[in-house]
Amino acid sequence: MAIGSGYTCSCSCSCSCSCSCSCSCCGEHRPRPRCAGDPGRESEQTHFGWLSAELGPYSPRTTNLGTNAHTRPIGLRPRIELEPTDHPLAVEQRTGITRDRVREIAEAVLHSGDVRA
Repeated sequence: MAIGSGYTCSCSCSCSCSCSCSCSCCGEHRPRPRCAGDPGRESEQTHFGWLSAELGPYSPRTTNLGTNAHTRPIGLRPRIELEPTDHPLAVEQRTGITRDRVREIAEAVLHSGDVRA
């Protein structure tokens, strides 16, 4: 039985709870996840994901690097943190990056015409 966003309770009823808080059949309770517009969303746990952007200047590829998204207050985009690996992008995120390196990456990405598949 689905309860709200991405949660399934342990019973096999056909209840269609729309309140995202409890199943009317078995009573199992689960607070609904915070939405993007909810105040206090920055208190949520991090969310794991995969980077889906290919930044050509990096080798190996940047697609599918593990990430953690940290929600922040309304009006601020989430902070995306790469998992601590030895990939050059992850290393630069952890240790810092110079303005010249940012310029180099931006020029390569914006003006390359090279689309890697």
